[in-house]
Amino acid sequence: MQSIFSLLVLVAGAALAVQPAINATAALRMGHPLWAGVVSAAVSCLTLAAIIAALRLPPPSLGALRGFPPWLFCGGLIGAFMLMATLLAAPRLGVATTAAMVIAGQLAAALAVDQFGWFGMPQHPISGPRLLGGLFLFAGTLLIRA
Repeated sequence: MQSIFSLLVLVAGAALAVQPAINATAALRMGHPLWAGVVSAAVSCLTLAAIIAALRLPPPSLGALRGFPPWLFCGGLIGAFMLMATLLAAPRLGVATTAAMVIAGQLAAALAVDQFGWFGMPQHPISGPRLLGGLFLFAGTLLIRA
């Protein structure tokens, strides 16, 4: 089962590398990056709605939403920020540099989340090899940017 999830996230990572190029091209055709962002987000929303309908998932109960911490809505804000940041950066930095910098930022934040167990995640302390891997990834980012 782990190999299926590994393949899934590997394909998702490849898609994330291609997405800024697609969105930047859409922005050129639409006349402004914000329009490309809106279209991309709308397609995401409609795709998720179609999957929910196909799986016949019931909506969450009102009780589940009571006491819902407002910070949990940040996922949507982060998605919009990510979309805009990569859409604006890719044409200027290049897709490889943009992807490398996104990955470096993701890894730095992920190491912190693992170390401290933020957001209810289990703790996975930073070890020497994990830290070294992060440093190598950061070095790789600098090399790709050069």
